[in-house]
Amino acid sequence: MTVPPTKPDVPTRSTVTKESVRPGGPEVPGVRFQSTMPEIPGVVRGDAAGLSQKLPSKYLTAIVVGGLLAVGVIAFLALRGFGSAVSQNGPSVTATPSSQEQVPSAAPADLPPAPSTSAARNEIGTLEEFAHPWTAKKFSYSYLVAHDRSPAIAIRLPIGDGRSAASYWAILLKAPYGKCDLEFVPDPKEVERRFGYAATHPMVVDPCSGTVYDPLLTGTLPNGAWARGEIVQGAGFRPPLLVELRVENGHLVATRAEE
Repeated sequence: MTVPPTKPDVPTRSTVTKESVRPGGPEVPGVRFQSTMPEIPGVVRGDAAGLSQKLPSKYLTAIVVGGLLAVGVIAFLALRGFGSAVSQNGPSVTATPSSQEQVPSAAPADLPPAPSTSAARNEIGTLEEFAHPWTAKKFSYSYLVAHDRSPAIAIRLPIGDGRSAASYWAILLKAPYGKCDLEFVPDPKEVERRFGYAATHPMVVDPCSGTVYDPLLTGTLPNGAWARGEIVQGAGFRPPLLVELRVENGHLVATRAEE
């Protein structure tokens, strides 16, 4: 009679104890083991999970607070240093060595002198200087951008009361497309004697071409616009070059001119 082999004693899941699942203990087939937390002297095994969560947060808080304090101290010291530098050196934050100080250079010698206040405004004169109709005054018109000057004349016309720019006519004395300067002839008889034109009031003439311009009439410009100074005699091409005027604080001022 054959005796069946006896089964080895295999511990069941319910019979597995802590000692049987320790690392280094006997291997038991069919049983899964989990590694246990290593024992730390002075730490209760049940508090190991809580310790792993509490220690980093405490250290992190201490590091953040310490970093903020360090930044505040550095900023305070930097501000104190900046304030002392400003109080000693004035508005400049950094001091410039005396050997590197920049001295403003003089203006170039070829620059033209700055125009006077009256020249910069192209002031012609006071309204009292034009007390009567047909009073005329020559002036020098200044082109502020080109730093150039051109002879001109302003004439009070028998229009209005002489308190507004509409009572005046100003022109450049340079003849349009000509070589001679224009002339203002206040005596009508002189106009007739010199140029053969029977004038009844003062005229503007071109002595080179014999052209006579009437200040009371308007003529056509090449672009189709109208301008005072119609050609009543001669071979002139267009009315004289106009200068715009304005009255400012009792003064007659030229604002701009044709070129």
